[in-house]
Amino acid sequence: MPTAFTILFLIVVILFFLSWIPAVAKTPAGIIDIFWVPMESFTNKGRTSIIIFVLILGAFVNVMMKTQALDALIGKLISNLKNKELWLIPILMIFFSVSGTTYGMAEETLGFYALILPIILAAGLDAFTGLLVILLGAGIGVLGSIINPFLIGTAVQAAIDGEIVGKLASNYRNSLKSYNLNCDDNGGDWFCNALCLSC
Repeated sequence: MPTAFTILFLIVVILFFLSWIPAVAKTPAGIIDIFWVPMESFTNKGRTSIIIFVLILGAFVNVMMKTQALDALIGKLISNLKNKELWLIPILMIFFSVSGTTYGMAEETLGFYALILPIILAAGLDAFTGLLVILLGAGIGVLGSIINPFLIGTAVQAAIDGEIVGKLASNYRNSLKSYNLNCDDNGGDWFCNALCLSC
């Protein structure tokens, strides 16, 4: 069985060949890019934190499996939840949704699949249920979040750059023009005044 590094290297090589198709990329990748791209990923601050978190979580899961602590955890959970195994679903989904809401855990759930799936299977549920508990739990948390630092940072940066206000103003101006109105016709529309628009 190939290692994770072999699989990742093969994906990079496949993407290298795909970049030579004109419809896929504007400029084809060079041979050096095959070795440079993985290193360049670590220079991006946003990607680095995700990469390191996934590596640490993978190491944690590996230690759990080697020490057989995972087996002990599964046995303890199943014995405590005898005939109440369905309670695992809401408990785990709430955990993942809170994690998704508070710090945007989406890609970081990758390491939890190896940890949670054996517990779900030992409880008598199927693997797809375990997949959805993690995926939907974290997804609901991220989508419904108002305190996710990644989303807030993106929104603040977009507001600073003027993208949101510019698009909003442009849409409002176009809707006024479609009714043959302008800001002056509305008696000094508060929205136009707030955006300092001259429609």
